[in-house]
Amino acid sequence: HNKRRNLQIKCESGLRKYNIPYMITLIDDNDVWIHDHKNTRYLSLGLLSSPLPVMMGNMTYTKADDKEHISSIVNVGESVAKYEDAMFTRLRGTGFESNVFPEGKCFVINSYVGNSMMFGDIIAEYPFVCKFYYDGHQYVYTLYSDVESGIDVEKICSSLDGGGHAHAAGFKLNKNIFE
Repeated sequence: HNKRRNLQIKCESGLRKYNIPYMITLIDDNDVWIHDHKNTRYLSLGLLSSPLPVMMGNMTYTKADDKEHISSIVNVGESVAKYEDAMFTRLRGTGFESNVFPEGKCFVINSYVGNSMMFGDIIAEYPFVCKFYYDGHQYVYTLYSDVESGIDVEKICSSLDGGGHAHAAGFKLNKNIFE
């Protein structure tokens, strides 16, 4: 949780400590992928589903403590999450296990939508997981690993001329490595 400490430090001035608005706390929670708060995902999905002005400028800051405003965004996000969860469940049903990577077996889903959340609990059952799709020119691969797995997917992806982060990284190839 060291990343969250940065937000707290920025909100402190000398001996005076400022209260961090709830909306800003949720945005920070989402940005560092901690998800300690139940409404983090819902707020994120709600903001992404709202008209652009809701996310920009003073509106976010002036209404950052407006519980009714936050609640309306969270409600939209909950609806989107229900749809997303149903879609992810269907996608997991199309997935398969593969041993193409020397680092070990992984679970694979062929889909251009989604992120690590699409794998649900499956991500804990494998050292890492992979999402891939064909973009019309190349195959795009994204690997995810759970922190507890000890697998640094950025190392795997950089060996294939890709890159990213320790637990989320990607690469592109002209071939489907799963055929």
